[in-house]
Amino acid sequence: MQRLASDRARRGLALAAGTALAVALVGVPTPALASPPTITVAPTVEATPTGSDVQLSVSATPTDDGSLTYQWQYELLKGSGLWLPALGSADILGLGYTGADSNTLTIKNATSALNNIGLRVVVSSTNGGSTTSDSVTPVVGDPPLISNVSQSESRVVTGGSVHLTSTVPVGMTPLTYSWQLLRPASGLVVPRWASLTNSSTVSGARTGTLLLSNLTTDVAKNSYRLVVTNQVGVDISDPVKIDVGVKPTVTNPADQTAVDGNATLTSTITGNPVPTVRWQRRVSVGGLWLDVASENAATSFADGVATLKLSKLTTADSGAQYRVVASNVYGENAQSDPATLTVAGSKPTVTNPVDKLAIGGGVTLSVTATGDPTPVVTWQRRSPATGSQWEDLPGLGTTASAGSSGVTASLPLSGLTSVLSGSRYRAVVKNAIDTVVSDAATVTVGAVPTVTNPVDKIASSGATSFSVNVTGDPVPTVTWQRRSPGGSTWEDLPAASGSVSAGVATLPLSGLTSAANAARYRAVVKNTVGQVVSDAATLTVGTAADVSNPTAQTAALGAATFSATVSGDPTPTTRWQVLGTGSNARWANVALGSGALAAQVGNLATLTLTGLTKDQNGNRYRVVATNGVDTPAVSDSALLTVAGSPLSITNPTSTVTGATNGAVSLSVTLGGDPAPTVQWQQLAPALGATWTPVTNSSTVSGATTPKLTLSGLVSSLTGYRYRAVATNGSETATSQPSLLTVL
Repeated sequence: MQRLASDRARRGLALAAGTALAVALVGVPTPALASPPTITVAPTVEATPTGSDVQLSVSATPTDDGSLTYQWQYELLKGSGLWLPALGSADILGLGYTGADSNTLTIKNATSALNNIGLRVVVSSTNGGSTTSDSVTPVVGDPPLISNVSQSESRVVTGGSVHLTSTVPVGMTPLTYSWQLLRPASGLVVPRWASLTNSSTVSGARTGTLLLSNLTTDVAKNSYRLVVTNQVGVDISDPVKIDVGVKPTVTNPADQTAVDGNATLTSTITGNPVPTVRWQRRVSVGGLWLDVASENAATSFADGVATLKLSKLTTADSGAQYRVVASNVYGENAQSDPATLTVAGSKPTVTNPVDKLAIGGGVTLSVTATGDPTPVVTWQRRSPATGSQWEDLPGLGTTASAGSSGVTASLPLSGLTSVLSGSRYRAVVKNAIDTVVSDAATVTVGAVPTVTNPVDKIASSGATSFSVNVTGDPVPTVTWQRRSPGGSTWEDLPAASGSVSAGVATLPLSGLTSAANAARYRAVVKNTVGQVVSDAATLTVGTAADVSNPTAQTAALGAATFSATVSGDPTPTTRWQVLGTGSNARWANVALGSGALAAQVGNLATLTLTGLTKDQNGNRYRVVATNGVDTPAVSDSALLTVAGSPLSITNPTSTVTGATNGAVSLSVTLGGDPAPTVQWQQLAPALGATWTPVTNSSTVSGATTPKLTLSGLVSSLTGYRYRAVATNGSETATSQPSLLTVL
């Protein structure tokens, strides 16, 4: 409403201005007319989007030497004949502009309101002539905008129709529609978009809705788009494709005659989307169709071919009918005509018996046989006595059902002896169609051999023997093997090297030297049933250890050394033992370490004892020599005598008091053989202090004698403690401390 009032006011002002001008001109003499300018290029306008600038230009030439001026005018109401000048301080319908007095007029931020006004320009010469251009009307609006192109139908199929619809919410009318098609590339031809025209299969090619009829699968290969234009611009939709479905189709499977209990039916399936496939069966014409169970039936669907493979068919299946059903997610179905199955029977099949070992004289052979009709199974044997001749075993064997048209046939054998070992057995399977024979299985009669393990032996005089216990049926043979010291290869010993008697195999060895030391021996036990190998035993060859007797030793609370000489091949190792003086004393290995050191250099073994005390007086010592040949050698014992008397020390007075600058003495009495030495120690009254040796000085004397004298006492010595430590090289004794107070 405000916009309309403004327009009316402008029209009134323009009318008043025109009247005033007309009155002013009355009575004015008419000047001589000059030649007007010539407009060479008249103003024109192009369609302009809303919000853009509208620009008009004019070109003119004067017909004399004068210069040109320009004045643009606008007609608010197109066709009213009321033209108003475009002034620099005004606007046109509220829109700003520039160039009102130039050859180019620019109107800013144009709106569709300009579509209802006229614009022209008056070109004047300074010599007085003027020319007015023809009126032009702006075209302002929005270009088209396609929001989407969609397919109306959720499912289209060959032979059917489909609608493609569009929505153009923005755009200056009138709108022009054009549907376009892009076919797939073919050879070297580059595909291009082409406009559709209406035909028997196309309608609405120039509207917002395109109808395609009598669809083919080729349509799904094309792309479609919509081009919408108006005076302002053009918009092109995104390409769309049409998914043209194909209803399922099936070909009819052919009637089949089963061969060996097997039959295969096939059908070619088409459809888009690819349909799912299921096979159905009815036992006879007019019966109820049921989906085929997976038992004895395998289905597949690949490359458009559905296959049903049937197995283990019997004559009971003859006359059954099968069909295939194809369906998709849209509920579209197709089913084939039925195919009839004929089953005339199948030749028998048989599994092969496996070789068996009859331990204890009994074993059972078995096979599984199938066929239609169910076959009969008989057994045959070829023994070592009959050579290559197979003999029937009538009446032997049992059968049990193993499912449809199948049996499990068993042949139990008992009381077998080694005479029949190596016999071969086979099954003969027969029905009305054919006869088949299994492969043969071998029955071995007897017992697998067993063997105990030989024990390691020591040949102390160049001879020894190994032995093992063996069993088996038939009685096995025994071969002894030897592996040289440091070697990795086993070598057979001559058959005469050993003997077997009452199940015991013995290998006697003699004339052995140290070269055979560490050789290993084992027994290989074999019969017709099998073979076993014992663990290996090690042979040790050498001279038994021997040892001399150590002599008694006397020590004065110090050290003593026992020694002994050993012999043997290989050189023995030694260990020393001690027997204490207690009533329950037993020989025990000497604990080596501080106070006991054992050594062996060549054949000389020594035991050195240090720090001896009276507690060790009367102990007895011996040496044990071992080299793995025969039993260890043990020496006689030697007596240890520890002379002297035990170390002793008395205690000084527990406290001692002295005056400042005075003197005090502390004394202890020592005893023992050998005579001990003494060292006085002091402990300061500080936290964390430790005992330290006292040394002689100007105020200290007797630091290493039984009597310690302290002189020149000072008060800082109050709280110090003093003690005496005595030692004789093997024993140590410490007195109780004495506390010093200085007054």
